[in-house]
Formats: sequence, structure tokens, C-alpha cells
Amino acid sequence: MEGQIIKFGAKIYSTIRRTVDALVESTEEGRIRLR
Repeated sequence: MEGQIIKFGAKIYSTIRRTVDALVESTEEGRIRLR
């Protein structure tokens, strides 16, 4: 049971990381365009 929770949490964590990385990338691109 615990192993499933850990796997599920890892999946959510990796999804959030990917989303955050994508947001950071898009904001950095926006900053470069503003200059």
C-alpha cells in the first residue's frame, strides 16, 4: 500500500516539476523578448 502512495506522489511531483520548468522557460523567453 505504502509503495503505491510513494509511486503516486512521485508521479505528481514529476508532473509539477515539468509544469514549473515549462513556466520558468516561458517567462525567461518573455523577459528576453522585452529587452
